[in-house]
Parts: sequence; C-alpha cells; structure tokens
Amino acid sequence: MMNNIAAVFPVIGGAADIDRAKYKLVHDAIIATVKERGPASIIDLFEGVKAQLPADFKGPVQWYTFSVKLDMEARGELERVQVNRIHRVRYRPQITHPQAG
Repeated sequence: MMNNIAAVFPVIGGAADIDRAKYKLVHDAIIATVKERGPASIIDLFEGVKAQLPADFKGPVQWYTFSVKLDMEARGELERVQVNRIHRVRYRPQITHPQAG
C-alpha cells in the first residue's frame, strides 16, 4: 500500500505527494468543518482544520488544508459556491475519495 496520495491541483495544474495519514486527518477535518459550518471560506477551513488536528501535527496546517481542499474539489468531493461575493466550498456527500480510506 502506498504511503502517499497524489493531491491534484485543478486550476493551477500539477499535483503534490502528501503523506496518506496527514491527508486523511486534514480531509476528515475539512469535511467536519464544512458539515458543521455550512459553506466555508478558506479562512473557515484553516480555523476548523487547525482546531481538529492533534497538537503534535507536523507541517504547515494552511498548506495541507489548501492542498487537500484543492484535491477534494478536483475529485468532486467539494464544490465552490459564491455566498455574498465570497468563494466558499461545500461538501458533496455522494462522492467518496478513492484514495482517502
């Protein structure tokens, strides 16, 4: 089993290899944040993810949050919506990530 997930960046192109365990932690925290807060801005995601990650999480939380968010958008798990001229994302529960489990 691979230890990394290739996170896809839809708009800017390319991908980044992210440790599977870190990806799963951030992925699950993003879903929990969006379910709790509704359509979430990137600031909402940064705050929600940081609050849910273990204190010993190693690495830049904002980078992981943004990278996993972009990957989730590319795979259809999150979709962008505009609320009062602010771009937000919401969860699309019918989609499951093939690599996150």
